[in-house]
Amino acid sequence: MDRCYTGRFKLSGDLKQTSVSLNVTDKQVAERILAKIVEEEQKRRAGLPVSPEHSFNPELIEDNLLLFSDDLRSNGRGEKYIKDVTRFIQIVSLDQGWETLRNINPKGFTSWKSANSSKAPKTLNEYLNAFKTFLNWAVRLKVISSNPLSEVKKAKTKGKEKRLRRALTQDELMRLVNTAPEKRALVYLAAAYTGIRRSELEKITWADVHLDCEFPHIKVNASISKNSEDDAIPLHQDLVTRLKAKKSTSTNSHVFEVPSRMHSYKKDLKAADIPYKDEQGRQADFHSLRHTFATMLHANGANQAVAMKAMRHSDPKLTAVTYNDSNLLPVANAVSQLPSVISKPKKSSWTYVGTHIGTHVLGLGRLSVSKDDSQDLRKNLGKDADNQDKSRDLTQNDSSGHFSGNGSCGWIRTNDLVVNSHPLYR
Repeated sequence: MDRCYTGRFKLSGDLKQTSVSLNVTDKQVAERILAKIVEEEQKRRAGLPVSPEHSFNPELIEDNLLLFSDDLRSNGRGEKYIKDVTRFIQIVSLDQGWETLRNINPKGFTSWKSANSSKAPKTLNEYLNAFKTFLNWAVRLKVISSNPLSEVKKAKTKGKEKRLRRALTQDELMRLVNTAPEKRALVYLAAAYTGIRRSELEKITWADVHLDCEFPHIKVNASISKNSEDDAIPLHQDLVTRLKAKKSTSTNSHVFEVPSRMHSYKKDLKAADIPYKDEQGRQADFHSLRHTFATMLHANGANQAVAMKAMRHSDPKLTAVTYNDSNLLPVANAVSQLPSVISKPKKSSWTYVGTHIGTHVLGLGRLSVSKDDSQDLRKNLGKDADNQDKSRDLTQNDSSGHFSGNGSCGWIRTNDLVVNSHPLYR
């Protein structure tokens, strides 16, 4: 049976160390509890208000959420992700009256999900994912023995999407970029040729844009990225040219003037003679530009690993199915190029038109490709604590300390990708 940790600390003016029982068996959790105890004691001696009992109870959800948030930060997660995960857990816990980890149960979560069935299945799954990530963390750190929601199934999303989208054709994208006012045209071009989301584009500054290096790119920082990771997005030459032109006259720190209201975007679609909804009810909203990016990658021969990196996805199904508009893929052309089995194969007369989607597809940082890229791109939250053969006694003489995550990136260059002669890309 694992023994619980005891902590010791000695503050300025103390003649001897103070010992406290930490009541946990995991070293990582024990270290953070001890740091909070020291912080609270320093506040108390300075005459500042403090929470009772050093503010930590290993049974309480709220107290463990604080440690969980710290762990996410130490592993490089962005504040937006941490805030969303915490909020999802708090909303369900409050609704179900859960205060401790032991209160969490599958029946209660299923009841909450049924009562909130008006939410999109994707949204409901985000709540479940937040809980499972949190509870799996608690299991790894031996705060609880098992995840009570491990057997709860995700809501089915196929056929239940509240918002159906389509990608723009190349002709539609060309009309949109050429008819919209220049400041908005640049936004549309950037969204369609980088896949950067609207909320991310709003926060891109000139300090994030690197145009004069060998491989021009935009740096999307973890603090603004949906996946909470630093990424470098390679740039199409057309986008580089326009960004250089704007930078020479820009007086703002932010690069893109993203429309605050979608009224302007719809107005630009109408001016370009692009229907907002097609005959299948699929809409061409702003996020459709990201779908356009994914579809162009697939239509022009990018393999799954490259497309996933470019889209910054961890789930290959998102890249291959959700964001890829199969209606615009040159399937007929691909079938026509299959070899004959009833006659002597002839040399293919297939030709490529001269239009390129980019001079090169460039890989920077997370766009570098390895053998395992298409298998499991998810990262574990936290590291398994190794408590064997280690002392159960922690000593801390001050409460300072910072946990941070580091990363590295590398460059690769792939072959030119050329648009084929499918009618979509003539």
